[in-house]
Amino acid sequence: MNCTVAICDDAAADRDYLQTLVKRWAADRGHRVELTLYPSAESFLFRYAEDKDVQILLLDIEMGPMDGVSLARTLRKENDAVQIVFITGYSDYIADGYEVEETYPATLEAARVPEYLSRLKSHSYPVPLGEDDVLITADTVVLCDGRILGKPAGREEAEAMLAALSGRCHRVVTGVTLRHARAERSFSVASDVWFRPLRGEEIAYYVEHYRPFDKAGAYGIQEWIGYVAIERIEGSFYNVMGLPVQAVYAELERLADALWPQQE
Repeated sequence: MNCTVAICDDAAADRDYLQTLVKRWAADRGHRVELTLYPSAESFLFRYAEDKDVQILLLDIEMGPMDGVSLARTLRKENDAVQIVFITGYSDYIADGYEVEETYPATLEAARVPEYLSRLKSHSYPVPLGEDDVLITADTVVLCDGRILGKPAGREEAEAMLAALSGRCHRVVTGVTLRHARAERSFSVASDVWFRPLRGEEIAYYVEHYRPFDKAGAYGIQEWIGYVAIERIEGSFYNVMGLPVQAVYAELERLADALWPQQE
């Protein structure tokens, strides 16, 4: 097998060490590897603009002026094929650059979308799970008249969403995936929420002061709008917040029982 590998690290000693490891790996497996070393993200981009023939990039996260995560995001806009391996000695950076394009099949039933997206997020996680790891991923949507209300793009869309929810019941569905190296469970939880009729100035006040542009349905139940607008909830309050804690706990217990059965 032939492959092209680039190493981008601002520390010369680390570049040399990685080069040695890659050459040893290739020799052990009988692969032919073309290696190129770069001392900065900028130098890599300069060369990459002329020659995009890179299959694997070993990328240091802590560099400057452009760091490794910023370089990875720039590359992803142009090329989904290059395999990026982050190099860092700090666990705080372990999932930096972990981004998921939240798309789903157009034919998928609306209530099943959050569970589908929770699985997509789980399997997009870039770090292998160990024996002691359980990864929890979730996605929440607001359903109104069978239509998904996602995160609003701006003020006008947020106000339109809240106007659509005013004076009526809507459903909040959260999909959750629990994943271990040896097992996986996915499930959904639904809650029904009733809003009292909202005046235009109330909607404008909430959007202006709380800017709910990162929230499905353009509202957070734990914020001012939750205090003054919600008349009734059927189901889990925490599900409406974004994670059905009780259901997650119960499913974690089931997962643990399956993975590590108790000896009687």
